[in-house]
Amino acid sequence: MHRPATNVVPAGGRKVLTVNARAPRETIQQHHHQHAQMASDAAPYTDKPAMSVADLVAYTKKELDTDAERQSKVSAEGAAGDLQSQTGATLDLSHKNINALPVEVIVLIRDKVERLALSHNPQIAVPSQIVLCDRLRYLNIRWNQLKHFPEAVLQLSSLEILDISKNRITSIPEGIKSMTSLKFLAVARNKITRLPLALGDMPSLTKLKFDENPIEFPPPDALKPATNLVNASIEAEKERDVCQQVKRFLKAASIRERMRTNSEEDLRY
Repeated sequence: MHRPATNVVPAGGRKVLTVNARAPRETIQQHHHQHAQMASDAAPYTDKPAMSVADLVAYTKKELDTDAERQSKVSAEGAAGDLQSQTGATLDLSHKNINALPVEVIVLIRDKVERLALSHNPQIAVPSQIVLCDRLRYLNIRWNQLKHFPEAVLQLSSLEILDISKNRITSIPEGIKSMTSLKFLAVARNKITRLPLALGDMPSLTKLKFDENPIEFPPPDALKPATNLVNASIEAEKERDVCQQVKRFLKAASIRERMRTNSEEDLRY
């Protein structure tokens, strides 16, 4: 299949890690929080010299080969045939001054990488070819200077965690409803004024982080937890409660909007 070319990208190198392809949601989110903490503790952007596309491709190949050797060793030790032991790679390309992922890298990672970190790349633009990476379950594009929600991400139907915090995004498209596997959406510290009604129709979504946005809709009362949870040990429960509270409000608002639209159409006839 012909794949269109995309912008070349300078980048630097970092280790490729691995994560169980069928790890429980809690494990996936634990890795997410660890990476988020690492990113927040670092400087927002980097002046690190850029890599050439050829060097980036060579680096990616090397790290994926290393991961394949590790998996082969696991199979040789008796895990062959155990699907639970099969893993997908994690590729961290944060702090590399990446402008876009070249199609050569997309081709390399599309069938292997399940976790991709592209944070702290202030000039980055998410390429349309990222839709080819249909194994992605985690995507971190926080701490960049994105002004628009990357439309291509909406087609990543297997994505479970999307962290697009600390950018300059002003809105979330209603098309986010197509991300049927999404469980955790982080959009904190952007410039979002309105949450889309579509969030109310996303059964898989259980966690939503939207703090430090100038949100006008839903109103403040709808953004508070329905119950008074003050114990720090149940912070995760509080976050789930807030997510469900917001989703219920948006679901009801969506129903009212449809009823209003239908009534207006009836009056025309």
